[in-house]
Amino acid sequence: MHQARTAEQLAAAMRGGDQPDWLMFWGHRPEPPGQIGISCLSQWYPAAFTVEGTAYPSAEHFMMCAKARVFQDADASILNAATASEAKRLGRQVRLPQDHVGRAPGDGGVHRQRRQVPPEPGARRLPGGNQDARAG
Repeated sequence: MHQARTAEQLAAAMRGGDQPDWLMFWGHRPEPPGQIGISCLSQWYPAAFTVEGTAYPSAEHFMMCAKARVFQDADASILNAATASEAKRLGRQVRLPQDHVGRAPGDGGVHRQRRQVPPEPGARRLPGGNQDARAG
């Protein structure tokens, strides 16, 4: 498959019969010092970033805080959660209004990736070659 750089290019390639070589990943535990693995793609991976002046310890913290804001429920306890697991647990306690269907919680993965991705395309290679990264 050719190197698709956008969702539109990927969709066009797939309509043309190309089959992507998906890279399934899960887990969020960091590798030993000096190494990086596919676990850095996890929402739970401990990679702090800041959006509009607020620091988030992980993308999971961002998503659960965004969920609380969208549904107008307090999010301070989520932001202060010690782990992504705790942030998720607190996020599950957010009170949802009856008309909640269709509301999106946010784009923390986009903000996290903007912070972490090196500017040169060749530097973004993941273990496993030229595979596209997808959560599995």
